[in-house]
Amino acid sequence: MFGFIVYNIEFEFQQPLFAFAFLLIPFLFLLAKKKNKSENAFVMPLVSTYSEKQSKKKYFIALSNFIQYLLLCLVIFALMQPILKNVEQIKNYEGIDIILAIDCSNSMLATDLKPNRLEVAKKNAIEFIAQRKNDRIGITIFAGESITVSPLTTNYSYLKNKIKEIKTGELASGTAIGVGLATALLRLSDSETASKIIILLTDGANNCGNISPIEALEVAKSMEIKVYTIAIGKDANTKIQFSETEIYEVEDVFDAKLLQEIAKETNAKFFNATNSAELADIYSEIDKLELTPFTVETISNKIYLSQYLIYLLIIFLTLEIVLRATVLKYI
Repeated sequence: MFGFIVYNIEFEFQQPLFAFAFLLIPFLFLLAKKKNKSENAFVMPLVSTYSEKQSKKKYFIALSNFIQYLLLCLVIFALMQPILKNVEQIKNYEGIDIILAIDCSNSMLATDLKPNRLEVAKKNAIEFIAQRKNDRIGITIFAGESITVSPLTTNYSYLKNKIKEIKTGELASGTAIGVGLATALLRLSDSETASKIIILLTDGANNCGNISPIEALEVAKSMEIKVYTIAIGKDANTKIQFSETEIYEVEDVFDAKLLQEIAKETNAKFFNATNSAELADIYSEIDKLELTPFTVETISNKIYLSQYLIYLLIIFLTLEIVLRATVLKYI
C-alpha cells in the first residue's frame, strides 16, 4: 500500500504495483508509430499515419488516438485501486476540575498590593480563568467561615462575574484555612475527573474554625487532590484601609510553614506573592503545570475512486466508438 498526504487529504493506492504498466505506454507508442495502419483500424493503443491530403480527417484520428491512450491510463489507475481519504485529527479534552479558594477576611484589604490584596487576587483569578480551556472551575471563599460562590462549571463568564462580586465583611471574622480547604474539597467530592486541584490563596494564619488545616490536608491526600497554596502579602506589619479616614496597622503574618506542608504533601507547590506581578506569574506557572490532558482521535473518511474511473472509462470508450462509427467512417 502506498500513499501520501496533502494537508489533511491523503491519497492512497491499494495496488501500487500496477503502476509499472505505465512503462509499457512509450513502448507501445513507438511500436505503433512504425506500423502502417489503415485510418479506420481500431487498435488500442493506436498511432495512425496521417495523410497530408486529408487535413481535416487527421485531427479526428489524433483525437481518437489520444482517447485510446487515455483509456489505457484509466484502466491502469483503476487497477491500482486509488483511495481518497479526508484525514482529521480531533482532540478530545478530558478537562481538569479546579476550585479557587480565596481568602476574603478583612486583612485582604491591606494596601501593600494596590489597590488592595483582594482586588489584586480577584483580577489575577479572572485572568487565570481566561487562560483555561475545557476545565470545570468552581469558587469558594473563606474568612472565619466558608461558603461556595460557584459550583464547578465551564461557564467562564459566570465565574468572572461571581469573582467580581467577592468582598470582605460578608463572613464571620477570622481566617479559617482548614474550613476553607474542607469546603473546596467538598466541591470536588463528586468529581469523576482524573485531575483535580485546589488553588488556595490566603494572607493570614489559621486562627479559627472547627476543622484544622491538618485534618483537611489528610482528606485532600486521601482524595489525591493537589492543593497549590499562595501566600499573598509580606510577612510583616501591613496597613488596612477601611475608608479614607480609617487606616489600621495590623500584624498580619501568614503561616508559611503550614502552607508549604499542605502543598508538599499533596504534590503541589507553595508560592508567595508580594506584588501584583508576582501573583500573575504564579497563576501563569500553575497554568503551565496543570495542562489539560487530551486524547487524539484520528478520523478518515474514505472515497474509493476506482468506480469513478470506470465511469470515465465508459464515457470515453463510448466517445471513441461513436467517433469511429461516424466521423472517421464517412470523412
